[in-house]
Amino acid sequence: MKQSEHDFKTWIWSVWDLIETTPDSKAPCVLCNDQGDGMSLATLHQTTSQPMSKRSRKSLLYETELSWFILVGALDVFMTYLILRYSAEGRTQNVMIEGNPVARWVLHMCGIRGMVIFKFVMIAVVAAIAEVIGPYRPLVGRNLLRFGTCVVSVVVIYSLFLLTNNL
Repeated sequence: MKQSEHDFKTWIWSVWDLIETTPDSKAPCVLCNDQGDGMSLATLHQTTSQPMSKRSRKSLLYETELSWFILVGALDVFMTYLILRYSAEGRTQNVMIEGNPVARWVLHMCGIRGMVIFKFVMIAVVAAIAEVIGPYRPLVGRNLLRFGTCVVSVVVIYSLFLLTNNL
């Protein structure tokens, strides 16, 4: 990583830390050099000199499970797009449609772009639910993501099967 990229990322994290740790609305504006509570860009620069590993950063509860869930969800969106595109172009033996009735309705109302947005919003909703439930019921949040990953994986595998058998 270039030094300038590292400096920029450290600066962004420092700004984020300032936003998170400021208890009231009198936070300093680091962009216009407002001295809100006595903090200046010089003070901000001092905080950026710390390595990122020493600074506290909130992490997601289920990073691994979320990564897999998002990956499989993105594969589902990609497979759905391919199937619908190939079917619309007449490149498949049979006409294929979206199997999810809600997603099918969104597809008819908003087109392929709307359906892709809808599917990614659903991924985000499930991920948010897991992260909100997680601090109170850790096993439930983790199992929600694992179950969702398994279900969407089956859908992706079935979509791949449909696509390969109808080309």
